[in-house]
Amino acid sequence: MAKFIFKLPSENDIRNSTNGRIALHIINNDYDYDEKYMLVAGEQNSGIEEVAIFRMIKLLHNQKKVLFLSHSKMLNTVVKSVLESQKLNGDLCVDLIGNWTNLHKSPVLTFLIENNFCEYELLLFAPNISSVGFLYLKSIFDRITIFDSNYQQEQLNETNIRNLIEPFNEFNLRFNYKNTYQIYNFARYFVPNNPITNDKDTLEAVKKFNNFGDFPKVLKFNSIFELIERLRNITNDNYRGQNILILVPQRNDSQVIYTLLTSYNFECSILGEEGDFTDLKSILITSIDFQKWLPTFDIVLIVDFQAIEDNEQNRKLIWEKIILCKNSLIISFIGEFPKMLNDFPSETYSDSNLF
Repeated sequence: MAKFIFKLPSENDIRNSTNGRIALHIINNDYDYDEKYMLVAGEQNSGIEEVAIFRMIKLLHNQKKVLFLSHSKMLNTVVKSVLESQKLNGDLCVDLIGNWTNLHKSPVLTFLIENNFCEYELLLFAPNISSVGFLYLKSIFDRITIFDSNYQQEQLNETNIRNLIEPFNEFNLRFNYKNTYQIYNFARYFVPNNPITNDKDTLEAVKKFNNFGDFPKVLKFNSIFELIERLRNITNDNYRGQNILILVPQRNDSQVIYTLLTSYNFECSILGEEGDFTDLKSILITSIDFQKWLPTFDIVLIVDFQAIEDNEQNRKLIWEKIILCKNSLIISFIGEFPKMLNDFPSETYSDSNLF
């Protein structure tokens, strides 16, 4: 079974995206501004991670020194795979901090000082970083670009880091759904009150540019073993090389599915909050409440959907995971049709046999 491979969008994909002009300016900015700091804010699915990676690639191609500092093991794995595929050498300092609010007490600070990173540009993904911690980073690095999601932005405001990086250039990346209209149109019914899902301009844009692919499948199985057998077809030679995300209702269900899959000679990896992300397979298993950053996947399969409690929090979690799906979304259930899907228009999904 193939390893997990992160697939960067093409330059044309970025150029033609919602944030195309701004994204290219961030990526290609060759110090044509006086400010030493950039703040790039982006909501979920804005492509902020891809912009950060392309920024790193651009700097390395221009023989610049770069340090990518992140709180996410998954993002670290993605960055490493990109550097290897691009045959580039960059420095990573990931997950050494632990508690970001106590950066000044962390071994990472000693690591940064002892290794003389003052000539590097710092690309920083840092939730919950304290003002004190940021002041230490500011004293080490000449240039810093902070990449910040909406949740992280709240933390920046609370800790007044904005006041510490004056003057700075700020760029805001908007929601930039880049997968199929069919999947997006289905997913938005999980969060009908979300302003993004009700935005007509966004919906029309997705429909205009991404109106391709299969409808989401909502399929009934008689047992989990029947589902595993069907998974053989999904992972046959025609699907080789695609990244597959399998979502389960509860965290302890991940091990159950992993054991079943490996007994059928599947190679797969479990994504846990504190797991090992260094040797991921192309089939990844995690629960719907997995809180870390995840990239997009070619195929997303939700197992035992009927076991997921229908509440606002779970609907939001499902929405967040489903919009990671690029090509094929499969929701499987055993027994009665899931009540959570009762209010979904029937034209937004297919319940016909997958193969």
